[in-house]
Amino acid sequence: MGNTDPRVAIKTLAAIISKLIQNIDTRVTLAQTSANANLAKSANLSDVAARQTALNNLANAIQASTNEFVLTKDTATGNIILKAVASSDVSGKMDKSANLSDVASKQTALNNLANAIQANTNEYVLTKDTATGNIILKAVAIPDVSGKMDKSANLSDVAARQTALNNLSNASQASTNEFVLTKDTATGNIILKASAGGSSGNLVQTVAMPISGWAFDGTYTDFYSKTVTITGPLGVNDIAKLDPLIVGTASRNAWYDMALVRADRVSDTSIKLYAIAINTYAFNFELKITKG
Repeated sequence: MGNTDPRVAIKTLAAIISKLIQNIDTRVTLAQTSANANLAKSANLSDVAARQTALNNLANAIQASTNEFVLTKDTATGNIILKAVASSDVSGKMDKSANLSDVASKQTALNNLANAIQANTNEYVLTKDTATGNIILKAVAIPDVSGKMDKSANLSDVAARQTALNNLSNASQASTNEFVLTKDTATGNIILKASAGGSSGNLVQTVAMPISGWAFDGTYTDFYSKTVTITGPLGVNDIAKLDPLIVGTASRNAWYDMALVRADRVSDTSIKLYAIAINTYAFNFELKITKG
């Protein structure tokens, strides 16, 4: 090339270098195109071209002779394939929402649930076992009702009717005999009170003569007075008469010594006594109320 023009040589060399560069670009482009057509391992098949087609291919959808087949492990081959599944028969099952109301036999179910065989005799009851904390069948002590009364008997089966009547009416309230059960005006309770005696409509009761609390009266300054509670009732139009119940000389002398001169109504259940002297001996007097 000794006689070759240097400019020609340079031009030729430039053409060769340009061709080489074109070949390198072509190879890089082909490599990029090939890489773009491949799947990335890290993508976990998210970069397939058509996911449904890929899924059908992977599951070999053509295996299914009809729709609604499912992927399952084949017993014969051990492969994951599409197979038909038998529909569940729930005709003999119970619904959760029925809360056991749809059992075939409620009594049998209850026996099974309670483990009725635990009971070695009848009349066992379900109870929480102290030892285990489980609900089991256990015998219970039958209470002795031999000394009890039946509600339906309406007190006809009391042991002693008269005693029961005395207890129920609190007979000790009566300070003397012939009191009657009546509704008390003040309390509204049913209590024993003096009864009306004879055709005159008198009320007779025994009252204790007070031995303390006497004082000079502000109205009748010459007398001592003391308010006494009675059973009554003593109405505003009733007439009250006091008679001493003399038992021996002492009570008679006490009655004479105090010289009771007056008795005024205070209320239905109280009177005020007036006497010349203070009484200090305990005795009773009889109060007779004539209804006005």
